Amino acid sequence: MRKSILTIAILLSVAVLSAQSRIISDLDAFTIVDLTFKGNVIIRQSAERHQITLKSNDNNLIENTHIEVVKGKLFITMAGSFNSKTNTNIQMEILLPHLEGLYIRGTGNVELAGAKEQNLTIINSGTGVCTILSLTVEKSLELHNTGTGNIFVHNSGTIWQETLLINNSGAGNVNISAGSVSNSLIVNNKGAGNVSVNLTSNPTEELVLQNTGSGNINIQNVSAKRAELRNQGPGNMTFLNGNANEMTLISVGAGTTNTQLMKVKTAHITHSGSGNVIATVTDTAYLTNKTSIGNVTIHGGGKLVW
Repeated sequence: MRKSILTIAILLSVAVLSAQSRIISDLDAFTIVDLTFKGNVIIRQSAERHQITLKSNDNNLIENTHIEVVKGKLFITMAGSFNSKTNTNIQMEILLPHLEGLYIRGTGNVELAGAKEQNLTIINSGTGVCTILSLTVEKSLELHNTGTGNIFVHNSGTIWQETLLINNSGAGNVNISAGSVSNSLIVNNKGAGNVSVNLTSNPTEELVLQNTGSGNINIQNVSAKRAELRNQGPGNMTFLNGNANEMTLISVGAGTTNTQLMKVKTAHITHSGSGNVIATVTDTAYLTNKTSIGNVTIHGGGKLVW
């Protein structure tokens, strides 16, 4: 009998611990979220509510989560000694009508789901993963990855926007595997991480890629009227498939630029680095080779003009 009573007491204790939560609904309106947070966060769109729900089996973590709204910006931090803990078992859900900016500075993971916005900027300077699901951005989406964490847009997400800007200057990766861009796709890779973009439909007017870091840029299923590629670092730049009417390619680094699987009508290629250049040109390729060590290989049967 004593053993049964003890077992029931333990089960009740676990149930109480796992059920601890805090809901904050008396918040001023905000459109920007700034997270210096060690737990995992889910951000969802809600038509009329600005609300935060915290859940943890440690009530001290809930009580020491500091939440403040200043001039339309939500700040969330861990207070005191809890900010230095490496393992914090706490989850947060944020509900808001519109999100214009998301700044991630902590170690936790962030999931953004079910949002429709005009413009959105995401900056991940932490070590966690930012996962984007079911997101619609009508005008401009900016993704800045400056830490060791990653930014992922999975196949379940759909992005329709005029402009997609990706700046990757850290050691983490940015992986886009959904959506379309109607105006400009701009990728600037300065760090050790990789950038991969795989669009699902519709051509873009302009494709601009610049790689000055040791990481790689991989592009798939991108069609553009104009493409401007600059490979200035040790990292590689690779196209898995696609096409462009006109391409300007400048290779001055040690990395290889491979556009063989991207059919280009007219190309202007300047090569002065130690890396190799491989391209497919169907009409005319204008080549400028300035004392380079690497090789230039042109496929596609286009006319070569030196």
